[in-house]
Amino acid sequence: MSSVEDNVFAPPRVDEVPATAEGGSEDLASPGLRLLARIGDNILWWGAFALPFVFLAFTKPGAEPSDSLVGFAATLALMVSVTQWILVSRRGQSMGKIAIGIRIERPDGEAVGFLRGVVLRDWPVLFLDFLVAIPCMGLWGMASLVDALFIFEPTRRTVHDRIADTRVVNTVAGRGAGVGQRTMGLWIMVVGASLTLLLSTVWFISLIWVALGILYVPSMILAGTEVFLAVRGLWTGRFPRWAVWLPIAGAISALFTFNILGFALEVVAFAMLVTSVPAEPDPD
Repeated sequence: MSSVEDNVFAPPRVDEVPATAEGGSEDLASPGLRLLARIGDNILWWGAFALPFVFLAFTKPGAEPSDSLVGFAATLALMVSVTQWILVSRRGQSMGKIAIGIRIERPDGEAVGFLRGVVLRDWPVLFLDFLVAIPCMGLWGMASLVDALFIFEPTRRTVHDRIADTRVVNTVAGRGAGVGQRTMGLWIMVVGASLTLLLSTVWFISLIWVALGILYVPSMILAGTEVFLAVRGLWTGRFPRWAVWLPIAGAISALFTFNILGFALEVVAFAMLVTSVPAEPDPD
């Protein structure tokens, strides 16, 4: 059994990627991995913003959201953004990049910090999106689209990479496709189980007064276990072999909570986990 230091799922270290003559890393992240990381970040942000409205829809169907609820939703989204900014400033990774296994760095391999990692890298393109959308809201996102298309040129540097003088690299050099597949499977497992956990909690609160809410406790426990094991697998590399079968139980639990999206995500997660590289046995 290999140690945590040898584990490809372990938290990234600066010295894990071999340096080129210029001192930077040579394993550039693929466009697909960068897209998956961005999707993960967007799911987290929009999920945080939508959470209060979903809860309102289940607990008080037809009720209009109050100003305080909108403010609470905006506060949750802001908390996610601030957390992402801190992570990028300190380690060059958003939560999505941590999950996928990629990192932002300077071309010479140095850390990016807040100015380059957040201010110069994200805000100019966002500002352009706002400007483009002023005459026509249908054009929202066009600046981001043009920016993203530059990732297909040889250096894989988008417009925001060039503005901030950054690039995105894999945190583990020469990793196999199976490793990336397992990482994505764990990430999908987190999202699917989180949806089931949210909905089972809502059903529990809604029906507890007629004693039917107790039926959703097993779903809450199962989904919470899935989230815990998947996040631990992404963060530390400790993911037990038997846990690859959890998404099957999670898919059944998702149907019980009328979570069709969660069911689909759990099935995809199981397929990706069971066909990827073998899991590292859990020493615990």
